[in-house]
Amino acid sequence: MPSPIICDQCGVELESEMLVCPLCNNPVSTNLTKQNSEVEVSSMPLPFGSKKMNQPQKKITWEVVSIVLCCAIIATSTINLIINNKISWAEYPVAICLIIFSYISVFAFLAQRTIIQVLVSFLVAAAALFLLDLLTNGLNWAPALAIPILLAFNLILIGLLVVFRSSSEKGVNLIGYSFLGAALLCICIEVFLDFYLNKPFRLWWSVIVGLSVLPVSLVLLLMHYRYKRGRDLGKTFHI
Repeated sequence: MPSPIICDQCGVELESEMLVCPLCNNPVSTNLTKQNSEVEVSSMPLPFGSKKMNQPQKKITWEVVSIVLCCAIIATSTINLIINNKISWAEYPVAICLIIFSYISVFAFLAQRTIIQVLVSFLVAAAALFLLDLLTNGLNWAPALAIPILLAFNLILIGLLVVFRSSSEKGVNLIGYSFLGAALLCICIEVFLDFYLNKPFRLWWSVIVGLSVLPVSLVLLLMHYRYKRGRDLGKTFHI
């Protein structure tokens, strides 16, 4: 618990965010405010997690997620075989499960920098998609559609990680950057879909998504860089 702040002049107990005593208008001591804020930040859990999972925790998480993914793959493949007597639409949920499995496996067992983990995860997931497409109906959608979309996702993710780490103050600006990254990913998806389906190149739905997300991102960035108070993500959302 942070130590209470007491007004030097009238002895009233003040809230941690108060800069002036509401009773006597006496400015709060800078040293007390700084000390209290330091104690509060150190005792409050960060919104993104201040502690990393140890190796046993990572292994248990990997086992649980792997079991869930295996059940999903078996269920969708069985239903597809019963209805269509072949694997057709089940390729896509199976592909998603393989991508998730590739990423959690690399992040669970490869002790490297996050960017290195992302790159290795992309290579493993791309190989899994390539083999899945090859073993089902031959090479079709994986090299022409799935792997390019996955590459775009990873490049955007790496860009966001670089921006996050270079930000001196992490608040709602991270959400704004994430929205912009999601809009850019939608544009990439539509471009790859047009080439894959041999359609004339024309951006349509991704532009609508981008125009819808852009005002929200700008508002969040304005909130972060315009106002000095409430920049911290935990304080903004009362976490």
